[in-house]
Amino acid sequence: MISRDENPKFLFISDLHLGGFDAQKNNFLDNLFADIVDYAIRNEFNLVIHGDLLDYYMQYNDWIPDVAKKPFQILADYNQRADSPAIYITGNHDNWDENYIEKIGCIVFHESYEFQISGTKVFVTHGDGLDDPKFNFPRPILHRLLRNRYFVRLFKLLTGPLVGNTIMRTFSKLTRSRSSTTDSGTIKLDNWAIALLKKFNYDIVICGHHHQLRYIENSYGNYINTGCFYSDLAFAIYTNKGFELVIWNNNTNDILPWKPLQ
Repeated sequence: MISRDENPKFLFISDLHLGGFDAQKNNFLDNLFADIVDYAIRNEFNLVIHGDLLDYYMQYNDWIPDVAKKPFQILADYNQRADSPAIYITGNHDNWDENYIEKIGCIVFHESYEFQISGTKVFVTHGDGLDDPKFNFPRPILHRLLRNRYFVRLFKLLTGPLVGNTIMRTFSKLTRSRSSTTDSGTIKLDNWAIALLKKFNYDIVICGHHHQLRYIENSYGNYINTGCFYSDLAFAIYTNKGFELVIWNNNTNDILPWKPLQ
């Protein structure tokens, strides 16, 4: 388990789905992401992206889709300016990477990332499932197929970059719209994440994926879901005050505390 006690300030963000909307909203969200990354640099936050930064993305050799170019340039700039490289955990919309994300300086995980902050055990994953059977959270059959290297190789062979990413864009729009409407999937993820606190003695479990904000405390630890950034503008931070869910204030380029609905 990695220890990151040298600079115990972290910013956790997921489900921006950059590139998934019309041109105006895409540009707005790209600029928000740039502002938040700049905020992380100025305030010395370690950046952790835990899935679905992009709404669709498949790398073909050295080719990447246009929707990835600006976000990846922003991350490359972060990695050049920050003390530690960004952690990038791929999600079910952006895991088809052939090492481009590593080339811009990120540390990439396709499953999960666990580490310690000042003795606090933290487990971070996207939330769509995990390959390791010890976690007892298998991905749905369709997601396992889409991540299968033989299927991906065949898909790329039959499509090519432009056609392949056009298909992905259409499919991603459908699956994104379902993420916030499947109550059974939301409950399943929440229950699984909370159970991890006891089963593996984690102090904090952080997920995204189902697009619903959560901050749940129990006697074993805390579960945080950073929700749906493109609608809530929410993410999580860790400072000397502990873990918090916060909302981005686009008018002041600063954060506000998240207040759950009563």
